[in-house]
Amino acid sequence: MQLVYNTTAGLSSNMPGVDIRVPGFEGTDSVEWLDPSKASTGLYFYTLVDMMVLWGYSRGKDVKGAPFDWRKAPNELNDFLLILKSTIEKTYYYNGNTKVVIVGHSMGNPVMLYFYHNYVDQEWKDKFIKSHVSLAAPWGGSMQIVRLFASGYNMNYYRVILPPSKLRAMQRSFTSSAFLFPSKSVWNATDVLAITDAKNYTTSNIEQFFKDVNYMVGWEQYKHSGTLLGNLEAPGVEVHCVIGTGMDTPEQFNWPKGYFPDYPPYITNGDGDGTVNRKSAEVCLRWNEKNNAGHKASFVFLFNFYIFILGNLPRTPQNRTYGNFTKPFSN
Repeated sequence: MQLVYNTTAGLSSNMPGVDIRVPGFEGTDSVEWLDPSKASTGLYFYTLVDMMVLWGYSRGKDVKGAPFDWRKAPNELNDFLLILKSTIEKTYYYNGNTKVVIVGHSMGNPVMLYFYHNYVDQEWKDKFIKSHVSLAAPWGGSMQIVRLFASGYNMNYYRVILPPSKLRAMQRSFTSSAFLFPSKSVWNATDVLAITDAKNYTTSNIEQFFKDVNYMVGWEQYKHSGTLLGNLEAPGVEVHCVIGTGMDTPEQFNWPKGYFPDYPPYITNGDGDGTVNRKSAEVCLRWNEKNNAGHKASFVFLFNFYIFILGNLPRTPQNRTYGNFTKPFSN
C-alpha cells in the first residue's frame, strides 16, 4: 500500500508494479463492509444501509456509495471527484429531480469540503444538494497524525504483533496523512502539539518537525496537501454535524530523552471521540446562515461515543431521522 512521492510534481503514485483500484462505485457493498469476507469485524455502513432498505430505499438507486483511495489527499483525487459530481447529478435526475443528501464519515468530510470549494459553484450546490451530514469529521485534522509521522501509529494494537515503527514508512507515504495534519486554523501557534527534551513543536515550526523526524519529504507533502482547506470556510450547503465527545483523545505527545522520534510517546489526552479531537470536529460550529450561503448548520453531540462504530445503531422507529439524512429530498 505504500506510495511513492514525487517532490517535483507534488504527487504520489503506487509502488512500481503495484496497481490498486477502488471497486464498487455507486454500489454500497464496498462501504457497508471493509473486507469482502463480510466478517463482523469488517462491518462499516452495513447497519445504516440495511435499516434504510427496510424503510423502502434501494441499494444503487437512492442509496449509493462513493468509495475512494483514502491514501491520497483530495488534490490527487481528480478522477474520483469528477465521477462523484456526475453521480450526484444522475442520482438527482433518476429520482425525479430530488436533491441529494451526502453522508460523510471521517476523512470523507474534509474531502467533500474540498469538493464543495473546488469542483462546483453555488448554483450547482443549491440545485443538487439538500444537505451534508458529517460523522466524526476531522475538519481541521487530527493530532494522531503528529504521532504517525514521528513514530508510526498502530491504532493501539499490541506492539509486539504490530510495531508502530513497522507501519511508519507506509503511513508517512500517504498524502492523506499530510492533508490531515493539525490545521493552523484550529491549532494556533501557542498550542503545543509535541514535546521532546530538545524543543516543543507547534503549528509555527512544522518544517522543523519534519526535519527532526528525518522525513523532509513530509514537508513537501504538507506544502502541497496540508493547507488545501485554507481557513476552513463553510461549504455552502446545509450541514448537520454529529460530533463524538467524552472519549480520551490524544491532544499532546511527549517523547522523553532518547525516545524521539523512533519510539512511541507518552500521551496527554483531551476531549473528542477517541480519534478526532473535539476542536477539529467543532469547526462546523463556526458555520451559520450568514457565512454558509444562507444555509443552516446544525450539530449533535454524542457523549462517550466513538462514531466509527456505525453498527451500533439499533433498528428502532426512533432512529428514522437517520434515514432522513440520507434519502434524497424533494424540492
